[in-house]
Amino acid sequence: MARRKRKHRLRRSIKNILILTILGVGVYFSYPLIETTLHNYFTIKESSNDPLDIPTLTYPLNSDTLISQNISAYNLSSSEFVYSKAADETIYPASITKIMTVLVALDHISNYDEIVNIDATAYQRLLDENGSSAGFVSNDEVSYWDLLYGTMLASGTETSNTLAIQLSGSIENFVDLMNAKAKQLNMKSTHFVNVDGLHDEDHYSSTQDIVQLLDYALQNEVFKTIFTTKQYQSSTTNKYPYGLTIESTVLRFTEDLNTDQYGVLGGKSGTTYESGQCWVTLATIGEEQFIIVMMNAPFTNIYAQDRAQITDTYALLKYMHQYDILIH
Repeated sequence: MARRKRKHRLRRSIKNILILTILGVGVYFSYPLIETTLHNYFTIKESSNDPLDIPTLTYPLNSDTLISQNISAYNLSSSEFVYSKAADETIYPASITKIMTVLVALDHISNYDEIVNIDATAYQRLLDENGSSAGFVSNDEVSYWDLLYGTMLASGTETSNTLAIQLSGSIENFVDLMNAKAKQLNMKSTHFVNVDGLHDEDHYSSTQDIVQLLDYALQNEVFKTIFTTKQYQSSTTNKYPYGLTIESTVLRFTEDLNTDQYGVLGGKSGTTYESGQCWVTLATIGEEQFIIVMMNAPFTNIYAQDRAQITDTYALLKYMHQYDILIH
């Protein structure tokens, strides 16, 4: 009992030290930076420590046993949907938006190694909206590689908006390009108003549309490489003389959950109170590859999420492998 109490005290002390350190930094920067940093830190810590229990689904599958409210599973080999749950319903995509952001950016980058600056407006949006961050600060010199990986892996608000401004002159211009691409891909239930997925009533999509988007995007080898990367080391910056380590918000969960029979190869996550928890992944069962879209998994506390989008993904993969009924 005494040892357990000491462990709790140690954890509490570490958190207290972190908070005091961030508060000290905040004196130099701003309160929103404190809030954003604490948000990003505790969301990661509280949502990644405990092992996940993957439920076993029984045949025939009852859709209510999957917590996510909107689901699509798509076989890339046969080009067909193999499971759907409210797939055409309009939903809020949160940071899943950044799949389109990166795809459109790839259409307009001529030199991935070109150095640009983190835009002040982009960084201010991060602070004002308490968005997720890749870790860069205003005016940092970064390459387009840094911006792409920061957007996809870490879901950076500052990187996604910098991409938009640097490549098209404004966020509004870039959003027009995103909507044009959505129309090209026949994404009939999709409309974008920003590049980062922060909540807006007029910013929406569907799991069916997201499958169409990712199916197209994965045909771009640069996109696929970024999408399936677990960790990336950025260029050096004033703040990070050895570069910034950027880790996938999806693949940091998968090492202990993947099996020899099935697993996740890459993905993008997203969460807002309005969108619920979202996970869009490239997955494999044997030799077959699938796009699995889990959207709108409810939760009550953004700082200690239930992670149903993850357990739903693996439960469905396990079910599909076990019964061998959805693979064509």
